Amino acid sequence: MSSNENFPFEHFLSTSFLKNSSDKHGPLTELLPLDISNHNENKASNFNKLDTAPIEAEELKMLKEAILASIKNKLNPQKYSTFFENSFSVENITADTICFSTTTDFIKNIISKQYMEQLIEAIQEVMGKRMTVEWANKTKIKNTTLSSKAQNQEIIQLNSIDKQAYVEGMTLEKITKSNKFHTIIDSRKTFSNFIVGHSNSFAHAAALSVAKNPGKAYTSLYIHSDSGLGKTHLLHSIANYIQEHYPTLKIHFTSANVFMAEMIEAIQENKIHEFRRRYSEMIDVLIIDDVHELKNKDSTQKEFFDVFNELTNKRKQLIFTSDKHPKDINGIEDRVRTRLSGGMVVEIQRPDLETRTAILKKIAQQEDIFLPDEVIELIAKSIKSNIRELEGSLINLGAYSSIYNLDIDIDIARTQLKLDQYEDKRIIKMEDITKIVSEYFEIPISDLKSQARKKEITHARHVAMYLSNKMIKSSTTTKIAEFYNRKDHTTVVHAVQKIKQLLKDDYQLNNQIQQIQTKL
Repeated sequence: MSSNENFPFEHFLSTSFLKNSSDKHGPLTELLPLDISNHNENKASNFNKLDTAPIEAEELKMLKEAILASIKNKLNPQKYSTFFENSFSVENITADTICFSTTTDFIKNIISKQYMEQLIEAIQEVMGKRMTVEWANKTKIKNTTLSSKAQNQEIIQLNSIDKQAYVEGMTLEKITKSNKFHTIIDSRKTFSNFIVGHSNSFAHAAALSVAKNPGKAYTSLYIHSDSGLGKTHLLHSIANYIQEHYPTLKIHFTSANVFMAEMIEAIQENKIHEFRRRYSEMIDVLIIDDVHELKNKDSTQKEFFDVFNELTNKRKQLIFTSDKHPKDINGIEDRVRTRLSGGMVVEIQRPDLETRTAILKKIAQQEDIFLPDEVIELIAKSIKSNIRELEGSLINLGAYSSIYNLDIDIDIARTQLKLDQYEDKRIIKMEDITKIVSEYFEIPISDLKSQARKKEITHARHVAMYLSNKMIKSSTTTKIAEFYNRKDHTTVVHAVQKIKQLLKDDYQLNNQIQQIQTKL
């Protein structure tokens, strides 16, 4: 049936809203092409019909548009655009309750705290009565392998194993069901919005190479780093790229804990052979996050080892992440360690200042949060640990700005984020940099400050000059030249430019710089 022809809008449209909307927007029939001739029927009776009559998606969409039209008249354009337009939906309606959803919990919380009065007024104008507001507790996800009709429906319930794979607070937009696998891929995490810097450039290049040539570039890719530095973002980027460019390939994206849970369930249900067959025969790209969680799990390691061998022999693509290099994971068998170490192993270091600044600007743009450059610079200099903490700081300031209707300045940012706790009271000097560089490269300080031109000494000296120029605000090329006993500053300028150029492509140098900076 046509949802427009049978749409029961006359049951819950207020005539006062129709009149007001007509005055402000022109005839409402242009906005909502509905027959409202029966609006004067008994309203209570009609509302009761909502409890049993199924409400179609098109009908809910029309109701949403009517409520949004009312809200739009109550807010300034910027706030309406930020918190309602393209981020607010009607999920269901009964006689006394109307249920909404938003694209993020952040937007839901802002509406609940700051714009609930306007929302309730809009509901009363449209419906002709006050109603209880509820929020849908679910995630909108897309089934990429079901029929086109099913793709437009929402898959609400996931089993307990799937839920373990969620990153807290993340909106998951795709779910692929294939051969009993639940593969969760966040379509927002792509190579295009991954910020590349010195700390992650090699990992990014390796991940992109694997995505472009699955099973050919490196059969096994292993990415390790501390928490919150972008490993999982790269995994989703690979999965999204392969899904777009190689749609026939079967991707399974899981975690070590979920892998173990599936195996245990298979054993309990006497279906271990089916478990093995699914992993060895029905996967083209296997992505396992947090593979270090396999430690001390002997039975799971055995199954993992067999799956690894089977897929490797078939030239399938395997991708893993961990918080440690394989050689540093205690509690895993040597044969598993050897397999994990046998492919491409790359590390992501903590982001430097330039990368942290770029990440903050990107997140602020995505979340529609305006912050002055000096505030972004302050946060970037203060929070150095991981990207997740940087993102959390911006969300905090965005909520504060929205709730209190204030522009964020340095004082507010410093107080709200308690940035004083991050301040590094120690002042780095050229002597400190020289000492660490000397220890790292095992070259005496006297050689670094000498006229010696051996390749290894020159390289270490150039690194020290580069870091002095980068990390010490008060340093000038002239001061650096004097410190290293050079005749003029041109030697320092040459050294700094050379290192900058090499950093664009030299993974080993990137790693050296990051390790030295960490020691400082």
